[in-house]
Amino acid sequence: MYKRLVPQLAGILLLALLAGSGIVSAGSQEHLIKVDVPEVLRMEVGEGEIAFNLTAPNAGEQYPPVSYPAYYSPTSERKYATVKVYSNHSRNWMMMIWGQHVEGAPTIEWSLDGVQWHPLDAGGQMVTKGGFTSGWSEFNVYYRLVLNGSEYGGEEYKVNVFYNLTAM
Repeated sequence: MYKRLVPQLAGILLLALLAGSGIVSAGSQEHLIKVDVPEVLRMEVGEGEIAFNLTAPNAGEQYPPVSYPAYYSPTSERKYATVKVYSNHSRNWMMMIWGQHVEGAPTIEWSLDGVQWHPLDAGGQMVTKGGFTSGWSEFNVYYRLVLNGSEYGGEEYKVNVFYNLTAM
């Protein structure tokens, strides 16, 4: 019988203690917290210049070449462009690449894996596509110079490369 009274007595003592200290329960209330997270589709491209110096080509690459087409890798410290994509929604996105360069200049090719190469052109090409990235997704875009036997020389050629990220 005492075992049943102990919990009841403890409850009564707790209420008396709370009432004596000025803490009295008046029920409970609630309110809503609203969080609005916007859809984000963002791209960042690493800085720096990628250069091909045929005066001092990389080991195994000879200029003038013995045969054509001749392929050259960048001689600059930076060997590829790093492109990062962030998407926090499930809609698909597409990344495009295109280049503007001097007419008659040597061809520049790009690749995501260093194996399958595509000529950089002004019309634009799809690099990759995706959806929700669960953080930043990083891509390395490799470049190489292609000489096809035409005479080039005495000039510095510059190619502006553009990337475009769009939701589909």
